[in-house]
Amino acid sequence: MHITNRSYVRIQGIIFQNYTTLEQNYVLSQGLRIDGSSSFVEFKYNKFLRNHEIGPDTGCCASAHIRIWGPSNNVWFYGNELGDLWTVFGEALTADARAQYITVESNWVHDTDQIAIDMHGGTSNYTIRGNKLEYISVKRDGTVWYDKPSIAIYNDGANTGVMERNSVSYAGVAFEALSEPGQPSTYGVTVRNNITAHCLKGVVLGTWYSNVDGSSVSRLRFFNNTFYGNTVALVVRPMMSTSVSWENNLFANNLITYVNWLNWNPGNADYNLYFGGGMGPGVHVIKSDPLFVNPSVGNYTLEPASPAINAGDPGTPTDVAGAVDFAGNPRIAGGRVDIGAYEVQ
Repeated sequence: MHITNRSYVRIQGIIFQNYTTLEQNYVLSQGLRIDGSSSFVEFKYNKFLRNHEIGPDTGCCASAHIRIWGPSNNVWFYGNELGDLWTVFGEALTADARAQYITVESNWVHDTDQIAIDMHGGTSNYTIRGNKLEYISVKRDGTVWYDKPSIAIYNDGANTGVMERNSVSYAGVAFEALSEPGQPSTYGVTVRNNITAHCLKGVVLGTWYSNVDGSSVSRLRFFNNTFYGNTVALVVRPMMSTSVSWENNLFANNLITYVNWLNWNPGNADYNLYFGGGMGPGVHVIKSDPLFVNPSVGNYTLEPASPAINAGDPGTPTDVAGAVDFAGNPRIAGGRVDIGAYEVQ
């Protein structure tokens, strides 16, 4: 499907399925494309199922399964299902080429081989909210596609975005914000009130593309996220550390909580809770069981006696913490923000 230079369009209740493509000569295969001056385009309650790029993982073959190209703007992708997708060297849903005001909300993305949601190439003013992502580059048998863990929600050279109230499980990496070589700088990204469980890595702060230069990554804010049962919860890489903050996050039952192989300045880290898997940095930290209601069934709400209640940074700005928590309840109750994705009311 191709929407070009069109505005005020809604596509609803359509099933796009069983499409197979074999890319040839490094030409990008595309499924749904929105481009030109298109604006105020809505995709609601559609299904994108069993669409496969069948080429080899050699760098030649990529499917741009769903791609929004700038200067398109004000695109709302809501309530859709994306499942059993093979993109090989691509992504399931991407905004690119300085697209603006992109909202990806309340979708279910599952069983895809590579990156799930990607804000790319100077895309700005985006919101990724309330999505459920599972089995992203990780198969249900526990093996990894192409032996290369990939990312559920990715910022690659985008800026001024919010990732909030998403649930990510069984992914290679849940959240990552950086600039690959040749991409614009990454800045102004807020990741808050999300739950990450059973991923190989929860979040990567900084760039993988240099061990000594973090100038392309700045002004990241990671607040009030819950990390449970991940192999590694948080990895620090080169970035402009003094502009990066991570506070009020809850790390529990991860195999390894914190990795910083380069001894890079981890940024402004404080008021986090660490339980199991080792410690991370900070002065005002909690080192005890957060007392989840029932984590074995994915219930990460806090019991009334939880040490995470009213234990977050008392100076947390409301515009950083967000108006509501993971469940949609008021974010700050009792006069002080709780640690983690849930706020006890």
